[in-house]
Amino acid sequence: MDEFIEKVASDSPTPGGGSVSALASSLGCALNEMVSRLSLKKESDHAVTGELQTVLDGSGELRTRLARLVDEDAQAYQVVMDSYSLPKGTDEEREKRTMAIQDALVGAAEPPLRIMRASLDVLEMAKFLAESGSKSACTDAGVAALMAQAGLHGGYLNVRINLAYVRNKDTVEDMENEARSAFEKGSELLKSTLAIVNSRLSFQ
Repeated sequence: MDEFIEKVASDSPTPGGGSVSALASSLGCALNEMVSRLSLKKESDHAVTGELQTVLDGSGELRTRLARLVDEDAQAYQVVMDSYSLPKGTDEEREKRTMAIQDALVGAAEPPLRIMRASLDVLEMAKFLAESGSKSACTDAGVAALMAQAGLHGGYLNVRINLAYVRNKDTVEDMENEARSAFEKGSELLKSTLAIVNSRLSFQ
């Protein structure tokens, strides 16, 4: 963790916001796993136990996926930087460079979009745990949702910045529409989850 933070703090553009977004959501996954395990120890209802186990298993898979995306986002943006370094002395070189940049920008938008998809799943699981998990761990589910929303929002920003200079309007529209929809859904999930957490904290 210290090594990763030092890399983020350096003057290198990678790892950057996308990688940090993936890490944030992976921490949300880890909290969901913790809440699931704590809740399974206390739960006696077989139906709820089954749902908790499903969330536990799913969170583990998501955490592994997001951990890979920490590196994949940095690697994708490195391709963008490399493409800008291609020679541009002739018309043919300039054309190849332009095509490479366009392909790289689209490629760099894909990892943050995958981060958004995974973050949305983390948020959905956090909401379930906030409502159906152990009351004593409901705030941990709330923090999981906050971390996943940070990852989701960060992914959204990175999708948009990478698409800003993409010339293929159909590609831009498709990816932006998916990203916007995920962001809006995630924002509602966070709001609902925090409302549940606050209601369970009430002593009235």
